[in-house]
Amino acid sequence: MIGFALLAALIALYRFIDWPEIFQVKSSLGIEEAGPSAAAFIACFAVGIPAALAANVQIALQRGYEASFWAGLGGLMSLGGLAAAIALDFGTPILVLVLFGTQQFCNILNCLIFFIFRRPDLAPSFSDVDLTTMKDLMRIGSTFLVIQLVVVVSFRIDAVLVTQFFGASAAGQYSLVERLFAIVAMLQIVFLSPLWPAYGEAIGRGDHAWVKATVVRSLFLTIALTAVLAAILVLLSGPLMTLWIGSPLDVPITLFLGFAVWRVLEGVGSALAMLMNAAGALKMQLAIGFVMCAAALLLKLLFVPRLGMASMIWMTNIAYFLFAIIPLAVLIPSLVRRLGKAE
Repeated sequence: MIGFALLAALIALYRFIDWPEIFQVKSSLGIEEAGPSAAAFIACFAVGIPAALAANVQIALQRGYEASFWAGLGGLMSLGGLAAAIALDFGTPILVLVLFGTQQFCNILNCLIFFIFRRPDLAPSFSDVDLTTMKDLMRIGSTFLVIQLVVVVSFRIDAVLVTQFFGASAAGQYSLVERLFAIVAMLQIVFLSPLWPAYGEAIGRGDHAWVKATVVRSLFLTIALTAVLAAILVLLSGPLMTLWIGSPLDVPITLFLGFAVWRVLEGVGSALAMLMNAAGALKMQLAIGFVMCAAALLLKLLFVPRLGMASMIWMTNIAYFLFAIIPLAVLIPSLVRRLGKAE
């Protein structure tokens, strides 16, 4: 419902919004592509809300490996599509569609296969609608939606900003590096997603000791494995890019290093988010997310045009460490203690 509402709003308001003014583009190509690029981005986000239903059900059933398979397939399709789009010199709107639309395509396939062939008994039906339950779900779901919007503004808008600051070619290069390190993110999803329902069950039965021990173990393993995988990708970035696109990618090594650091920080945040989601600590995530989002966007607007494309991800790293990791390091122990007292 929310996704369809966003699509309807986009269709109704598109022609009345001055997209070039929002993105502060001056070139004729930038002015021409600003609106279609924004529309493609918003449409992919809106479609992704209902398209993720099967994946969310699979995670709730502790079958996260199925959701991870489709996420991985979407990532691989995105990698191939992005390389093809750059080789064929497509514009920014097509790059945005390839970057974000391939995952939604895989999510839709997952829904069709899961609800039609695998578990038709769980398929959504209007006969199952209960207004009281819907009200509660809308309240919780709207909070998660706002959290996702914050995530989108904080991290997914980078390609759009790079396009406006340095051009579509630079945005394509930036997206290629991002997609290379998306392999690490996919593995994090496989490892961490099952913890959300597992934490929920443990909290429900009062197993505080297991929750505390698992949080520590998940953090240690996430940091260790992510750091190793990210370091390997940095060391092999030259050969991997040559194998992927046929030639080395002419970008600073600091861009690869920035994404390696980002994946480690993101892994820490994701590991802790599994606990916060299960414990219902959504307001905590919202508060941290808003502050971090504002800080990241401000840093990017102020410093990236001066420091270059590679600084984009480093501004994200700085904002995330200062306004997410540090606050979480203080708040998570108190959350675990509260869960223990409630046991």
